[in-house]
Amino acid sequence: MNLFRYYAKGVSRASSQPKLVFVIWLFNILFGAFAYFRLNDLFSETIGRSLVAEKLIKRFEFSFLSELLVHHGDKVGGVFSSLILVALFYFLVSIFLAGGILNMIKKVERPFPGEEQHRTFASVFFQGGGKYYGRFFRLLIYSVILWVFFIGVLIFLYKLGGSLSEKGAKENVMVVFSLITPAVAVVLFNGIRMILDYARIRIVAEDTNQVFKTLFQSVGFVFKRLFRTSGLYYSLVLTGLVIFLAYRFLDGWIPKDAAGLILAGFILGQVFIFLRGWLKVAFQAGQYSFYLDHRR
Repeated sequence: MNLFRYYAKGVSRASSQPKLVFVIWLFNILFGAFAYFRLNDLFSETIGRSLVAEKLIKRFEFSFLSELLVHHGDKVGGVFSSLILVALFYFLVSIFLAGGILNMIKKVERPFPGEEQHRTFASVFFQGGGKYYGRFFRLLIYSVILWVFFIGVLIFLYKLGGSLSEKGAKENVMVVFSLITPAVAVVLFNGIRMILDYARIRIVAEDTNQVFKTLFQSVGFVFKRLFRTSGLYYSLVLTGLVIFLAYRFLDGWIPKDAAGLILAGFILGQVFIFLRGWLKVAFQAGQYSFYLDHRR
């Protein structure tokens, strides 16, 4: 089975799970709405509602931020403290969602023996979220090892670039490292994300509690099949990029000076968020199928 078929399988699985994508969309809307209304209230209380205020918010210049902090520091601090707490809560909820998503994919790929016709969406999704929560949380803690390596490589490249360029004296060397470092950062960042994806998939597919061992087994799995795992991953990344560019084009094309058009812009935004959730499921489904066919 070639990579395109795994890609197509991920897209197909995501398209056949509207309830799952809806749940992801709903969680994103709930958290996003809280952030929006908190910030909207802050700006309404501090600078009021006017065309000038809207322009300031859209441009969000440093001078505007400085004035806001000087004159309304307590309110700004309160709002951003609550947003940090919400972001932390969202992070914890996202671990639950990951378990639910993969349990649903597991049910589709390899139905639970004797229960194919009796498991409802809610029972499978929430069981998976709870069952794998602890293991996924431990996986994130163990993944600090990989992220420390990531930071170490970037620091090494930064120092190497400074040394070889004689602290900026050799401009051509500086230019080369200014291009190499971001490229390496992107590749390593996505590589670690792939490893964590396959680690979660392995935990669910094998129902293993050996999280630390699974993490390093997943490192081996990804690197032994680097061309294929990367090809599948980046083909889905490219799909996400196309969705984003299409959204930005349409959003910029829609004027925001009439009630109907404002509503159209809002609906477009919700479609974009929904498609992000769909892509998340496509990622997991395509990679899950790939793992099942190549785990031995």
